[in-house]
Amino acid sequence: MPNGNSSAIQSDLWYKALRFHFTEISSTNEAAMSWLRSSRPSQIAVFSAEHQTSGRGQHGRAWEHRADKDLAWSFAVHFENPRNAREIDSAFWFRLNMEISEAVKRFIEKSGGDDAPIQVGIKWPNDLYVRQTGSWKKCAGILLENHWKGQHLHGIVVGIGVNIAPFESAKDWAALQSFSHHKLRIATCQNQLEQEFKTLFPLTTLDFDSITPERFAAYQKTLYGWNEVLSFEWKGAINKARFLGVSDKGEAQLEWINGVHAGMTTSHFSAGDLRWMIPTEQ
Repeated sequence: MPNGNSSAIQSDLWYKALRFHFTEISSTNEAAMSWLRSSRPSQIAVFSAEHQTSGRGQHGRAWEHRADKDLAWSFAVHFENPRNAREIDSAFWFRLNMEISEAVKRFIEKSGGDDAPIQVGIKWPNDLYVRQTGSWKKCAGILLENHWKGQHLHGIVVGIGVNIAPFESAKDWAALQSFSHHKLRIATCQNQLEQEFKTLFPLTTLDFDSITPERFAAYQKTLYGWNEVLSFEWKGAINKARFLGVSDKGEAQLEWINGVHAGMTTSHFSAGDLRWMIPTEQ
């Protein structure tokens, strides 16, 4: 986390951020990426929409956005200095994803207020699930995209989608309003989400302090399914495995219980060819 002086710099950056709000747009992430291509070093911009018609999730999946009912919010950062690909290791991406997912988790937890606690789990690497009526349901998703010029990373876009208004009928989805005793307004939620990012890390440099073993261990316990036996689809077969958490390189660690890999521990980056089989009822 940044020190007091860098926190003040961060707040000033957000205060000076360019802001773009759309009545309707295909994707706030697409708008952010387009802006990033012509932006200047050390600039940041925020993008929001009342209706996002072609929202995207990880691996090209669609993210359905309900007009005036869900939050579609992205921010783009143009670094002070580009980063050479050879200088970026997997631990950097893990830390970035960790910081972002924890910020969204805090936002969701606070949305219910003190009298309506929300149990939130980070489903590695990019989804936020909440426990509702005895089962885990998806509430939010994160899409991180990078702006490269040749071998140099010049900036990033972070897109966040959150279900706000209740669903009339959705077995596998949950919305924040279902946990809150007060009316949630999308504009207010956007502001509260932004507050979680204002002092998170030095945006224009992404220079992280080293993570302590204590914080790393605490983070593992926030992950959905940590140390539990769950079902996963891998290489065309569905088997049970204990989810041991993630490594500091962002690899999911699984100890297989049955199937041809029973007794083995395997490592997996993001979703890739590994699919979580999340039960709708528990």
